Amino acid sequence: MHINRSNKTPSLGCFIPRTTLMFAVTIGFLAGCGGGSSTPVAPPPPTSGLPPEPVAEGLLIRMTDSEQFKTYMSASIQTYANDQFQSRQAEPVFNDAPVAEDGLFAEFSTTYTLERNVDEYDIVKYNGTHIFIAPSGNLNCCFIVDDRLAADDAGLGSNPDTPADEGVGGSKNVIRVLKTDPASGMAETVHQIALDDDRNIEGLYLLDQELIALTSTAWWGWSGDLYDQAEQWRGDSLGLQIYTLAPDYTQQHQLRIEGALVNSRRTAAGLFLISRHTPDIEGVIYTPEDQGALDTTAEVLAQTDPAEFLPLIERDGVALEVFDYEQCYQLNPNDPDTPQGSSSPIITTILHVNPQTAEIISAACVIERVDGIYLTPNRMYLTTNVWTQDLQDTLIHQFDLGQQIKYDGSARLSGSLFLNDNLDFRINEFEGNLRVVLSQWTNQESDRVDHSLYILQPASERPALEVIGQLPNPEYPEELGKPNEDLYGVRFLNERAYLVTFEQTDPLYVIDLADSSNPRIAGQLEVPGVSDFLHTVSDNVLFGLGQLDNHVKLELFDVSDIYAPRSLSSKLLDESLSFSASQAQWNRRAFTYLRINDQTHRMAIPVIGTLEDSAQSEARLYLFDISAPNIPNAVALSSTGYMMAGENDGLAIWGEQRSILDGNAVYWALDQDLISAFWSNPTQTSIAH
Repeated sequence: MHINRSNKTPSLGCFIPRTTLMFAVTIGFLAGCGGGSSTPVAPPPPTSGLPPEPVAEGLLIRMTDSEQFKTYMSASIQTYANDQFQSRQAEPVFNDAPVAEDGLFAEFSTTYTLERNVDEYDIVKYNGTHIFIAPSGNLNCCFIVDDRLAADDAGLGSNPDTPADEGVGGSKNVIRVLKTDPASGMAETVHQIALDDDRNIEGLYLLDQELIALTSTAWWGWSGDLYDQAEQWRGDSLGLQIYTLAPDYTQQHQLRIEGALVNSRRTAAGLFLISRHTPDIEGVIYTPEDQGALDTTAEVLAQTDPAEFLPLIERDGVALEVFDYEQCYQLNPNDPDTPQGSSSPIITTILHVNPQTAEIISAACVIERVDGIYLTPNRMYLTTNVWTQDLQDTLIHQFDLGQQIKYDGSARLSGSLFLNDNLDFRINEFEGNLRVVLSQWTNQESDRVDHSLYILQPASERPALEVIGQLPNPEYPEELGKPNEDLYGVRFLNERAYLVTFEQTDPLYVIDLADSSNPRIAGQLEVPGVSDFLHTVSDNVLFGLGQLDNHVKLELFDVSDIYAPRSLSSKLLDESLSFSASQAQWNRRAFTYLRINDQTHRMAIPVIGTLEDSAQSEARLYLFDISAPNIPNAVALSSTGYMMAGENDGLAIWGEQRSILDGNAVYWALDQDLISAFWSNPTQTSIAH
């Protein structure tokens, strides 16, 4: 479609925002906007007559102007369309063919996040007085591009046969608002925020005075290889709605962005939205059937204005021009790390948004698909899987999140990184260095997968990330994992990393990262089963959640001596179930952890399983106290029992599960259904209406 871009605001680089909050951010842009200064300009220093030194380039390079942007985008679309046409020609024709980082001591639990001081959107949010529950939607569903992995997990998420609006509180397009009374252990619905019928909810953010909903017209589930097909990303819209809190919950502002959400995070600096967009231009055919369609596409592209390739972005119904073409990047054709034959018409957009006003603070774009992101308070890393005939590589691009989104450098590493749910624990920044664990499929029957740890830092001479240390290495050649062992749980903690690999037993590796240039395996421990999710109880105690003999397994490890880790205790959940699994194994947001004080921690773990005696499905929320969490020889795991919901209770037991701990009250969300109980008496539950 051709986009009517009338009533636009001026370009971000050349206008003064209307809010005082953004004024300081805008100062850096004004110098390039012309006028406004009478300060004499100093003459340039004398030159020696020699040509200037060339500007050092990285794997990504800036666009210089709109024409370069148009040329690159047109070529990418034509190349993609031609590749699709050629692949179709080679296929047979059948005429009959018809997917809280834990904090300090707190009064109540919040969203479990990957990075401290970096908030994540989720379907359940709580502020101590009100619970906000959105119907479960995408939530990072689409970063899995390995169909084998998608198939392995297919039975562990929401039940595809369960209607989206099943249960007491369920409604596809309503955010449910409940007021809590922890003293009585009760909650009741006080409001419902209705959304447009054509939009799904990706997740929520909760601020002091605002509720933010990320919405989308897209829903693609476990997409597998479809994720790489550019034509899949046309015609969709990402939304950001900002609502006031009680009493009226009215919508204050909204953004509409052409494209689909890749991911989002929120820091003290604002909210970051990363989305992908394929230009939806009338007459452009991404999957042409004949040469005539190819020729038509080329003719349309030649007549297309550069702005038509960019996603349309509207704030409160007014179209914005937020992109400076010099803030858009392409792969450098002269860089040896640029993938051969790479040509993607997908534009990855990065927006830095004021979460109170929905105003755009800064923006950038990369003409390349992006599979995942990792954010710290100061930096952003974009990752892309590169598949060749025999090997898999990962591209990592680092951006500085200052007044503008600034490209710092890239690296191409051997191996795959899947940034989805708990798998993004494989990447971590510490003291300016990036640490990442990748897996390489070898196609060798004797050892089909190898795992490597890399430590990177920005290069001094050009925009690049250089490897300063890795495992295995010549001094420490021992592999991470025995032959044919997959990588499961990963957790970085300051100068350590914990890795779990598994085929028949669970080797827990403790990696010493004190010397970034010379990492090494300090110790390892073999125990039965596997830990998918690792949580650092303290510097001395590590918690593992995983599987053993088709049951959920909990384990505490003593890691006070990194050279001799040991198991302190383990527990299976439980003999009354013939099979069980926990959503927290693959989605950290389902895991709830609360530090009551330095002597007592609490955690809640959701489990779905099959009863041994009746084959009926049952959802449970197990409650555990951890006493003496800092002392390995004294730490103890105890339970008051579990909350329970059966498949005949009318509750969405196969839906997304979240839990909230507030004093002695426990609130358990199953999709939009909410039940509550006291920690000391979890079997006595109440349904919130």
